[in-house]
Amino acid sequence: AVVCSETGDFVGEGPSGRLVPSCAPMPCGVPRGLAEDAVVHRCGSVTHGLSCMAACGKGYIGPPMEMQCDAPDLLGSPPVCEGMLCKMRMPSGIGVNATDCIGTRTSETCSPQCKFGFLEVNASDVRCENTGIFSESTLACSPQPCTDLSAHSAFSSAEYQHTCAGAVFGQSCAVMCAPGYDLISDPKPLFCGADGNFVDHSRAELGSPPICQGRNCTINSPQGRGVVHDCEGTTTAQSCVATVMPGYTFELGGPTTLTCGSNGAFQWGAQMRVQPEVCEDLVAFEGIGHSCVNKSFGTFCWAYCETGYMGSPAQYECKLVKSSVVLMPMGDPIACEEDDISDATSDATDGTNSSGARRLAGACADLSLDTVGATHNCVDKAEGETCIVECMDGYTLVGDPSIYTCTGGAFQGSGPPTCTPNACEYQFPDGQGVSHNCAGVGTGLTCTAECGTGYAYASGSSAQTFTCTSSGEFVGTSPQCEPEPCAALVLDEAYRASGCGGAATGESCLVDCADGWTLQGSARMYECQASG
Repeated sequence: AVVCSETGDFVGEGPSGRLVPSCAPMPCGVPRGLAEDAVVHRCGSVTHGLSCMAACGKGYIGPPMEMQCDAPDLLGSPPVCEGMLCKMRMPSGIGVNATDCIGTRTSETCSPQCKFGFLEVNASDVRCENTGIFSESTLACSPQPCTDLSAHSAFSSAEYQHTCAGAVFGQSCAVMCAPGYDLISDPKPLFCGADGNFVDHSRAELGSPPICQGRNCTINSPQGRGVVHDCEGTTTAQSCVATVMPGYTFELGGPTTLTCGSNGAFQWGAQMRVQPEVCEDLVAFEGIGHSCVNKSFGTFCWAYCETGYMGSPAQYECKLVKSSVVLMPMGDPIACEEDDISDATSDATDGTNSSGARRLAGACADLSLDTVGATHNCVDKAEGETCIVECMDGYTLVGDPSIYTCTGGAFQGSGPPTCTPNACEYQFPDGQGVSHNCAGVGTGLTCTAECGTGYAYASGSSAQTFTCTSSGEFVGTSPQCEPEPCAALVLDEAYRASGCGGAATGESCLVDCADGWTLQGSARMYECQASG
């Protein structure tokens, strides 16, 4: 008989003339427990009666196990393998929350997320590799942007400006007063919260804005003679109206609205120009002469007694009576009485012959005066006729006017009066940064307008001359002045300056704490002084 032994060989003797068969050991199948990623082994070719070892693969820990092939089964327990903790390349970055990845072991995945206050970009799971290193995370977290602060009604007024545009979660900013407004309180510090809303530094609520007060406009204000307005005390963004005062009429335009700009200058809605009304000439009776011809509102003239009459000169003013301009005496009206003595001697001295015909040979040449501010009506006067020398418009008479008489072909009188120039009170040089020495400058005199400290002449501009005219108004063109920039503000890294770079004379800027620093107290406003 022939028997197949345990070695796979036949033993014994077969019938004569037949082949002796051979036997091969059967292989064992690999159990499912050895097919996991965590296990490595060499049991794939083990055959009946042999053994193999199974162990934990890279990234796993656990004791190796021996497996015995008892065909067709591979007997024994697979190794128990536990993944190693991943500790390297843990997902990280600004705003990244990797809590889900703590305790992640080999082959496991986790889901990093963004913290509250951050927005996720390219979120994905990461895997713990058998190297103990997490796979590369594609997650990026961007800070939540805050809403537009100006959308809040309390902060939407034009009197406020802020550094909060584009602020994101974790950043601080401040609200201050816009140009043209003065800060009465401290700047309002704000913090961009995780929910996209601004809160004050107590992190409680938005609160109220700072207290700002508009600045008075002083530049380009109505200052012409004959103009009345309600612009006194008008502040930034407020409006007022300029119109003509009684005694004047519009030469150009009409009542005009002005708006106070943030630069301290009024913006005119339309051009406006006024002129004084003119009084009718004085109606003079016999024996009265006068200079009250074509006199405008607010000017003066004189009436006097002619030759053969006596009485004191009387001054008249063109003034408003009810709604009309009328020549009115400053005191008693002119009163002239015939001079009997003068009449008795007139035939011998007044330049007439016995028939009453005037002798033209005695006519006087026009009176010539070199006295500043004096004027007269001594023109085309014949022998015996009188005229008056007074002060022209824009000058004040000291004493009384002088009466001259044409006598013997020449004017005879007490001498020219004393006239002092009136100081101009209207249309002073005006403009941003303009300074002048025009205060107290009188009629016919000049002064200079120039750029003051902290300002420079604009291209093509220079100091300008102004002249005080007889109307009481200055005539000239103000120079164009530009504010000069201040020196750079030098601060250390803990501080942040907003709007200070290039700030010029009169401009303000904010200094608070840079991101990463905590504000103690309040932010501070700096102003660029004229000194630079």
